[in-house]
Amino acid sequence: MTTISKDSVASRASVISKDFGELTLAFTDQFTFCWNDRSTGGSDYGGFWHPQPPEGFFALGSIVRKGWGTDNIQQLDGGSAGRLKEYTTALCVKPSAAGEKAVKSGKAKPQLAAPTGYERIWKDAKSGGKYYGCIWRPIAPAGYVPLGCVASPNTYDEPPTSAIMCVREDLTYLADLSASYSDRGTGATEDLSTWLNVTPSDYAATDDTLGLIAAGTFTAVPNHSRRPDPQRETRVLRLAMPIDEAVLGKPPALTDRNPPPPTTDEIIVASVWMPYTAVKDTARTDAWKFANSPFYQVQRTAAWRRLQYLNNDTGRDQPLSDVVTVGWEKGQTHGWSVNVGFEISTTNSLGTGPVSASTTFKFTAAFGATGSYSAKESSSHTKSRTFTVPSNHAGAMWVGHEKLRIVRADNTIVGSTLSCDTELFAYDQYPDD
Repeated sequence: MTTISKDSVASRASVISKDFGELTLAFTDQFTFCWNDRSTGGSDYGGFWHPQPPEGFFALGSIVRKGWGTDNIQQLDGGSAGRLKEYTTALCVKPSAAGEKAVKSGKAKPQLAAPTGYERIWKDAKSGGKYYGCIWRPIAPAGYVPLGCVASPNTYDEPPTSAIMCVREDLTYLADLSASYSDRGTGATEDLSTWLNVTPSDYAATDDTLGLIAAGTFTAVPNHSRRPDPQRETRVLRLAMPIDEAVLGKPPALTDRNPPPPTTDEIIVASVWMPYTAVKDTARTDAWKFANSPFYQVQRTAAWRRLQYLNNDTGRDQPLSDVVTVGWEKGQTHGWSVNVGFEISTTNSLGTGPVSASTTFKFTAAFGATGSYSAKESSSHTKSRTFTVPSNHAGAMWVGHEKLRIVRADNTIVGSTLSCDTELFAYDQYPDD
């Protein structure tokens, strides 16, 4: 089974990390102040910070917020003006053990590479701002791409090439853009607009074991365009999902004439890990999620539910039958999706819904068919089965039953659990002759 590891980080709490294919992911809530538009007279509140990655990890780009601070990022000179009531984190990466092994064996090129330099996009000259602001686009080596721009920390100097890492291009995907900040009205001699790199909701996965993950970075352009064309840094991560799978096992059997239990024990037949930003969990704060559960699981459990039991002690054969509604009911799945932010499609794939712009996953492989146990259709319909219990025999019939749930790292469940019967039926009799 895949596990979450904790890396010791000097001078701060331990950081929870998770392997996603060739990269290990972790969040940081520590940042270096770069610039805000205080005293510029601009129409937006805007601030830029650069992540301080956990030990051994690397930042992928700076962050921008429509404000001069957040609950965990204090503005440079104190006060509460322009502060956002949110807890801000940024995604950081390092090669995973599997990634390092692939590189050493010659099966893959290094996952990360430092930029060779930067291209200046904007500086705040003549803005009247209290601080020096400058935004840079990383120049990546061949075969690599940057995932975001970099802000200088209260200086016009070019950042060091160690400030971020670029990512091997095949581990990324073209991002969608969401407007985040414009320096309109600041009076700066150069124009700037920034756009968050978000995951495209229409991602058509050719390999449904891969998911898209945004790093919280931004694209910058030297104008006030309503929506710019993609730039070099308009990218998100595309990584292998940590998927655990198991098989439900053989159907239950009658070993005597006693009624079998109402259900067999639940088995987790598939589970998929994802960053906490993929889940709608209003019962926990983002600060709690960062400290306790930066990664969540979607779990699919399976069991056999007893439908009918008959101890036929008569001298003639008797029928044993039942009618079951199998598959997900539309109203049930809609309510579950609203609560936790996931969607179940008509093709029985499970994926993130429109509530999250930081992740796009579609779990057809893990949740459409696992081993011998699968729900063949996502829309509900009825199925009937009839078996004959011979005279002087006991007979029982079962239906496969599955549940979907979102689980925090402490094994508590987010929202409600979604459950349904499947098309799997089983029958057994005692004695077996």
